[in-house]
Amino acid sequence: PETEQRVVAVSDFEQECEKLIDNMGDEWTKDTGRDAMALVRMFKTVLEEHGVEHSGQIAQFHIGQLRQHFNHIPTDWGRSSRMRIMSAPELRAEGAKLRKAAEASGTEAKVGLAAGTIRKHFGNLQHFLKHLKGHGFEIESWTFEGLRPRKPKLGEVRRQQYKPKPQDIAPIFSSPVFCGSIGHLRGKRRKTGKHVFHDALYYLPILFTYLGPRRKEFAGLSVNDIAKDENGYVIILRTNSLRRLKTAQSERLLPVPEEMVRLGFIDYVEAIKRLGYEALFPDLFSDKTDNDPGDRFYDTFVPVMQGA
Repeated sequence: PETEQRVVAVSDFEQECEKLIDNMGDEWTKDTGRDAMALVRMFKTVLEEHGVEHSGQIAQFHIGQLRQHFNHIPTDWGRSSRMRIMSAPELRAEGAKLRKAAEASGTEAKVGLAAGTIRKHFGNLQHFLKHLKGHGFEIESWTFEGLRPRKPKLGEVRRQQYKPKPQDIAPIFSSPVFCGSIGHLRGKRRKTGKHVFHDALYYLPILFTYLGPRRKEFAGLSVNDIAKDENGYVIILRTNSLRRLKTAQSERLLPVPEEMVRLGFIDYVEAIKRLGYEALFPDLFSDKTDNDPGDRFYDTFVPVMQGA
């Protein structure tokens, strides 16, 4: 009957999220859709933990419980395929294990989501709840007031970031990656030898040092994003088939540093193009996963940086 409450079962939340992702179309990147689905799955397990069966039973209290849940789960839970499928109690138990191990070793536990991540999750939750409401499902009014961390002002963010000085960075470029290693495999790149390999691990740290972009902006460059104008070689930062830019204002033209040209960057670009690749750094992409190429770069670069 029309007077009956229209609800959607918590068990069907993921199907509803798929509809939301389809509705957003080009407004959302694949990464945004994946983040939204991860949030919905997490919210679903929190609701199930509290005996909620359908949308009509969701109360403000449950959104508060989700906020507390964020404080007690591993910081990097989203990067682990094992942890992504855990229930809310299992994730918190995993966080408790990390805390205990950190206390025993005197280190800081990687537990609790960062303020920016929590803001992102609440943004996705707001989209999802509005989607349910817009489709006529009964759902209580909600607020994130008192739950969503305050967005820091731009000046505050800059003050929090450490600005490395040349003497901080120099040791990285004295590592075997740049001076010669024994082989191309990950472990061998950090051992001194006579071979220098030109790839993402070699060129991206140099580009980041000179030009300071977001890591995904350069990790996701295509071979057609390197061009030449009357002033020399340039990098065209624009949305391509490999990745989108964060905002329309992110589109820009950057000069290729002369030192990069001296180090064979243009020869590298032409070689990759001749091999038929679209990605400028094909070693950061796989046909088996949709991993962020910036994350893939960090997986290999961070150990080099820490060692240096």
